[in-house]
Amino acid sequence: GGADIAPEYREVLQGNNPTERGAAVGSIDRDDVGASLPWPEGSEGKRASFSNYQREYKQLKIDVQSTSNKQQMADQQQKIHRITLRAMKLTPDDAAAYIPHGRMFLRKNVAPLREQLEYQSEKVLEETICELGDMKDEEDKRLRALEKSMQELLNNVFRGRFQLFMDYPGA
Repeated sequence: GGADIAPEYREVLQGNNPTERGAAVGSIDRDDVGASLPWPEGSEGKRASFSNYQREYKQLKIDVQSTSNKQQMADQQQKIHRITLRAMKLTPDDAAAYIPHGRMFLRKNVAPLREQLEYQSEKVLEETICELGDMKDEEDKRLRALEKSMQELLNNVFRGRFQLFMDYPGA
């Protein structure tokens, strides 16, 4: 029982590639690290700045992950469109196709459906993927700048005794 799914669709739908780049050492993106550090007397302003940086960092990490997920979904949708288009190109232009519309199906020729799917795949999804890629690059750049600011603040207060990020070159 149950509907079988073509292997090429199954591969796209089940292909799971989670990416977690630039993971922080310790728990900077989960815990209030600033509260557990031994801040010297008179550094309340810097401690508050660090807390603000960390709050912004946590939100930015969430935004980066969200953008990455949207990008993966758009990539997956584009792969599905390409597989469907390959099959539709083998179908004659005057063949009947049935598209869902509410609780019923409407009969249409394959040719306009193919053109619509090609437009969605080539124009709309490609543009979305590019925009998401640019957005993710910008968010990554802001994340690195924030990491650098946080590390420099700690280096200034604690004279380099605390290393927040593994890939920070200055410590």
